[in-house]
Amino acid sequence: ALDADGELWVAGCDSIIYHLDPQTQVWTQVGTGPGCLRGIQVDKMGRAFIAHNGFPGGLVVVDTTTKTIINPNVALPGASTPVGVSIDVEGYVWVVDQGGWAYKVDPDTYQVV
Repeated sequence: ALDADGELWVAGCDSIIYHLDPQTQVWTQVGTGPGCLRGIQVDKMGRAFIAHNGFPGGLVVVDTTTKTIINPNVALPGASTPVGVSIDVEGYVWVVDQGGWAYKVDPDTYQVV
């Protein structure tokens, strides 16, 4: 995913969250998640939401400005393997789960709505 500054954010099954600064071409490790990290999306507030399939499955939330983890595990009830993340026009975070679920999450309270 790209943030508002055009900087790249990547996460994968090694559980590590990476950031690439396009000016310096330097990759940095921001932190780790509780399981295999899958889809990632950055919202207008500069928060990266990353699906993970740790137990239970959920989201990792990163502040892309400070490059810190805000919440290491937003649980999604019943999730088995969250794989995709998207942000809608109202700012809600949508997560698709391979187990057949789709979640709409409030980005501020982390409540599933």
